[in-house]
Amino acid sequence: MAVTRAPAKPNLVFILPDRLRQDTSAAYGNDWIQSSHMDAMASESFVFEHCYVTQPVCAPARASIMTGLYPPTAGMPRNRLVMPPDVQTIAQMLPDEYTTAYVGKWHLGADVGHGRDWDYSVIWDRMGKKNGHAYYYNTQVRYNGGERVPLGGYSTDRYTELAVDYIQNKSKEDEKPWFLWLCYGGVHGPYTEADRHKEMYADAPPTDIPSDIFGPRPTKPKHLVNYTKWKKTNDGKPKDFDKRVKKYNRAVGALDEGVGKLIEALKKSGQLDNTLVVYTSDQGFAWGQHGCSAKWMGYDANIAAPLIFSQPGRIKPNQLCAEPVNGVDIVQTFHSIAGIKPVMELHGRDMAPLLKDPS
Repeated sequence: MAVTRAPAKPNLVFILPDRLRQDTSAAYGNDWIQSSHMDAMASESFVFEHCYVTQPVCAPARASIMTGLYPPTAGMPRNRLVMPPDVQTIAQMLPDEYTTAYVGKWHLGADVGHGRDWDYSVIWDRMGKKNGHAYYYNTQVRYNGGERVPLGGYSTDRYTELAVDYIQNKSKEDEKPWFLWLCYGGVHGPYTEADRHKEMYADAPPTDIPSDIFGPRPTKPKHLVNYTKWKKTNDGKPKDFDKRVKKYNRAVGALDEGVGKLIEALKKSGQLDNTLVVYTSDQGFAWGQHGCSAKWMGYDANIAAPLIFSQPGRIKPNQLCAEPVNGVDIVQTFHSIAGIKPVMELHGRDMAPLLKDPS
């Protein structure tokens, strides 16, 4: 059933995979990655070449993206698990004419905000020893703030299914615009591909090894001159490098399919033209750059994220912007596009003028 009367304000879909490097799609220049759905969306969208997160750590980055504030002001200067309840999220900032929904990973404590932030929610709050690491299987979620119950299946696929169901149901409720935040747990470690992707990249060429994966690096501080998290094999190569990178990118395969299913659901429900879709990540991950195998250091590989804005008819397709932007800018931009005045001073900048003219 297609929508017959579009809301005055756009629907907002915000897709946030976890620990997704910028180069995990061909749209960002990685020609061996199989990312047909991400690439198709990017070709019809506005792509920022240089988007950086506020901090290469999960909770502070997410708090900043969620509030439009830098992590210390958002009450999350480090990777602890509780954001102060008096700090408003984008869901609280939206006017009552919006209905709000959250599906997926929550990294901000047991208070998931249902009834305050979210009208509908299926949230993995990561509470509990086993549940805290259930990124792909055996995930326990809370439906609408209730008790934790099994999500079932492969989490990336299940989150996509729940988001698609929400979009399809909203197509029958055209009286109010809606905001859906979809937070995938992938591709955080332990990188685990779906069974159907286990042979993905079997014939792909070897992954390029960063030139500085081993020292010396004479321009670096003393503790980084020979720093590395990689063991060297007898032939001087980093042990299991290609194997680990390919496993990570196989897990990206389900994310790519999820993007395709979300766009298709918007098309079939007649809502695509009135829905802004934003795709980004909370941080990257250094695969060997500067000797790293982590996200913590403030290098480009760790803090660069993809950022794509898509809305047919309102945002011109196939645009590339070289202006550096930041994750904290997203909330301010949501306000601008939806025609909403912020209820408080935000730290982020409004990217909407760049969406009209990337120069």
